[in-house]
Amino acid sequence: TEATTTTTSSSVQCTGCFEGTSGPCQAANTVCFDFIPGTSDCFFGTTRCGPVSSTSSQPTTTTSSPPQCSGCAGTSSGSCQSADGVCFVFIPGTTNCWPGTTVCSGTTTAASSSTTLAPTTTTTTTTESTTTATTTTTFACTSDSLEPNNVFNSATSVSSFPYLQSGLSLCTGDLDVFAVEVCPENSFTASISFSNAAGNLGLAVFFNGAQVTSSDSTGDTETVSINNSDLNSVEVFVVVFASPTVSTGNPSYDLTISSACGETTTTTTEATITTEAATTTKAATTTEA
Repeated sequence: TEATTTTTSSSVQCTGCFEGTSGPCQAANTVCFDFIPGTSDCFFGTTRCGPVSSTSSQPTTTTSSPPQCSGCAGTSSGSCQSADGVCFVFIPGTTNCWPGTTVCSGTTTAASSSTTLAPTTTTTTTTESTTTATTTTTFACTSDSLEPNNVFNSATSVSSFPYLQSGLSLCTGDLDVFAVEVCPENSFTASISFSNAAGNLGLAVFFNGAQVTSSDSTGDTETVSINNSDLNSVEVFVVVFASPTVSTGNPSYDLTISSACGETTTTTTEATITTEAATTTKAATTTEA
């Protein structure tokens, strides 16, 4: 007898979310997230808000969430941990850790399954086949001048705005990480532009080890924005990554990070100078003989 159940989740939006975030899943630091794209599951390290109902008759496979790391620095959490103790969730859409972090003991990085096959009869059939050659274009990729900045501990520091970099590269298996200081009660926007045909890229922002927002479309640009409502400056990490749907990076992209915080303003004052002309009077002298 095979028991069959289907779990249907009701998308209840979380309350008390960190400023600028929303969704049905919430991390320990109150940052809210949407479900994993194409599913009704929360990202690892987050918890679903609201009730869950069960009604159906389709067979399901139950997969347990991987254990969370212990001894995480600050309010960070997740299944991967860096050398300085900060914990992170998996790379979006995968069960892989970000470069510079390692999976914690007991964490499962891939689901396993077994299948029992019934006895079969083998029939050999001879057919004619035609082989078509496929040409794959490979883009050369050279590391840019900001390397190494592929882990959080060696991130490129950004403290003045606007921050503009052109001709950056993201080679296969690489990440580009930027540490951005956001001043109190202010916001920032990061965007990248590139040729999607040369390799699709995505953007993600991390705060205290948790991903707070991301952008990973199929276009030639990606943009993310964060608002800091705190009374203190905060440091966030902007990560440029190769989309999980492709296996290569991109040989060239441009990065712009803008914020009202730290911008240099030049004020020009016009001075008006008035010059009075001097008047000279000549006296007439009369001499009598």
